[in-house]
Amino acid sequence: LGDLLRFSALASDAGPARSVILLWLWGGPSHLDTFDCKPAAPVEYRGPYAPIATSVPGIQIGELLPGLARRADKLA
Repeated sequence: LGDLLRFSALASDAGPARSVILLWLWGGPSHLDTFDCKPAAPVEYRGPYAPIATSVPGIQIGELLPGLARRADKLA
């Protein structure tokens, strides 16, 4: 609450806002295409993309995220 009040006070010192940028991103890949490929599930439950190995043994993610797979040892 303290941070909210401080930011509110700073905003009121700067004057009223004149414009807003709203970026609305519809959709995106589902969890079946990214992090939960379910390779052992029946075909009707799996996503269309294959899982790939990451830099962490035993962890796989969707083939759409090869850069993330290379850096998986740095994820928290």
